[in-house]
Amino acid sequence: RSTLFPYTTLFRSPMPEEFQSNVDLPTISAHHFVSFYQQPHYPVETVCDYLAEGLNHGEAAVAVVIPEHAESITRQLRARGLQIDDMKADGRFACADVTEALTYLLDAKVSSREKHALSTRWVEDTLKRAPAKRCRFLGELVSLMVARGRLESAFELENSWNRLLSAFPAMLYCVYEQTPFQQL
Repeated sequence: RSTLFPYTTLFRSPMPEEFQSNVDLPTISAHHFVSFYQQPHYPVETVCDYLAEGLNHGEAAVAVVIPEHAESITRQLRARGLQIDDMKADGRFACADVTEALTYLLDAKVSSREKHALSTRWVEDTLKRAPAKRCRFLGELVSLMVARGRLESAFELENSWNRLLSAFPAMLYCVYEQTPFQQL
């Protein structure tokens, strides 16, 4: 259980029947965390708490975020004394190109099976670079999908990651900009 997220058991408890949704939503894994923020208040401190906790314990970490957030995260992790340049060089820390990932995941020509297989290989490759054989991911992809009105793709990605998290020693923290969700 993470010291950063002490309430993970809340995710395991079923919601009272009167609050359950009629929408077919994927099950949330106990290793899948979500937070919302409003522009321009990106939660860089919380994000870096999550990433630093893993990096300090020998985990690998990958942030799939917009370039502006990648810069803030990298700067904050350096300020905390983490050897980010060394971790980037040995593959323990990376900021992935959110634009490239988003383009691939929204491509209708690519099947759900192919997308999931690529994500599986990505998690496996990340685990190989982690001395502790655990990894953490930070993502903004679902938030960007929702902002583009691509809800089906967002649910598909969430479901794929929940399957991955049930099979691998990994954690996922999704950071959502609140405005697109409010507009829905």
